[in-house]
Amino acid sequence: MPVEYVGLARALWRRLDAEWRTVEPAQIALIERLRERLPRRGFRPKRSISSHAFAAQWSALPSLGTLLYGCKNDHGWLRISEVRAIGARLSFEDWGMGEAEPAIALWAIRIAADPQDRVHVETFVLGDLALHAVARRVQRGVDRSDAAVLRDVAALVTTDNFVTAMRGGEFRLPCASGGSWIGRRVRYRDRLTLAVRTYVEAPP
Repeated sequence: MPVEYVGLARALWRRLDAEWRTVEPAQIALIERLRERLPRRGFRPKRSISSHAFAAQWSALPSLGTLLYGCKNDHGWLRISEVRAIGARLSFEDWGMGEAEPAIALWAIRIAADPQDRVHVETFVLGDLALHAVARRVQRGVDRSDAAVLRDVAALVTTDNFVTAMRGGEFRLPCASGGSWIGRRVRYRDRLTLAVRTYVEAPP
């Protein structure tokens, strides 16, 4: 693998990591402010945030790594779902022991707030791409921009592709550039997730 492509992949990893270091605490703070709407001993705190303001502030956060985003605010119900590419260091049980390596993780969050001011939050990892896989995409793709690479990453979490990958052990998923991600389904903590090993070009 030529060093220049590893360097470009690592540069994207650093940008995503830096963005996540800003976004994660901002998301946590917004969720806590939303939860302040819960009545305590019959009193509602003066400092609270409406579901409309919450959705607006959430969508205004830095979004380089945003792969999927959905928001529904209807009759007092708020539902937000988001998948982000974040810079992470991950290892899976299937890899055995060893130091965690840089990877781009597919981080998902779901938030639901109902008219009774109950707030439900679920976070989980959908999968990850080894830095080697990202470097191969940079090397073999025609468009090497962050936006183009992340469009291909987003292909992993489209409904059809994700469902297909989760049905078996090995997978080959097509993406926007015409190439495909190669990987396998593995277990991360208590969930099955996708581990992407490499990227291959489209056949001539």
